[in-house]
Amino acid sequence: TIDRPLGIVFEERLNGVYTEIFVDEVLDGSNASQANVKVGDVLRITTAVFNVPGVIDVTAWLNPPKSSNCKAFYVADQKPFDKVMDAIKSHAVPVDTPDGPAEVEEVGLVLERPKA
Repeated sequence: TIDRPLGIVFEERLNGVYTEIFVDEVLDGSNASQANVKVGDVLRITTAVFNVPGVIDVTAWLNPPKSSNCKAFYVADQKPFDKVMDAIKSHAVPVDTPDGPAEVEEVGLVLERPKA
């Protein structure tokens, strides 16, 4: 995980028949730099904040279920660049906890480092 703000510039490129999202720039002194993110690393998975509908049962018409925001994994492979960037940006939305909404302070990233 890397604290927000990340300090990463992502781009996409063609790799065979698929596109992949890779690190194009790491800002000096950024959280990503401190986490040892390198230019060329390929993004495979990120975390994202999703709005999940509440559980519906036979009494739902009396007490409609409440949806909640939760943090979960989002696979970046073979996904459109804009969708993956939206997933990363979604961390600006607070997640729901038993104690109320909480700011998301870090982003989970699974990066693959290409062989030299």
